[in-house]
Amino acid sequence: MSDSSIKLDGQRILITGVSRPLGIGATLAKRMAESGAIIAIHGFSEYDVAIGHKSAMPNGTETLAAHLNDVGLKVTALTTGDLSRPGVAEGVVEEAASKLCGLDGLVLNHAYSTYGEIGNWTPDHIDPHLLVNLPVQANFLLTRG
Repeated sequence: MSDSSIKLDGQRILITGVSRPLGIGATLAKRMAESGAIIAIHGFSEYDVAIGHKSAMPNGTETLAAHLNDVGLKVTALTTGDLSRPGVAEGVVEEAASKLCGLDGLVLNHAYSTYGEIGNWTPDHIDPHLLVNLPVQANFLLTRG
């Protein structure tokens, strides 16, 4: 059911962090598409599966896009990738803009998390948080395009 107070007709929007069908990103993609937007979604399902997230599923982004398209919404899954890796964020924006013939908006919903006691963290645990979560590298690279 769409909310008639939100009108996004024809707006081309990239949403990151869409890899679990029960996640915030999936809900955002569905609601925005129901409101008329044309959506590109990016996720990193392999990460969710690797950390054992309870709603993780292989190929979650592609599965979600297929489901939303089956119910008549305009959603395109982008190539999966780790936003902490060099070149991935720029590639996500380029792919989304190419597939949607431009972009009108971004929803930066991605996140990196670590399980374990903070006292046991090393730079290998901390660096991905800084690269992905904070409005530092990944967010800057996604928005500068």
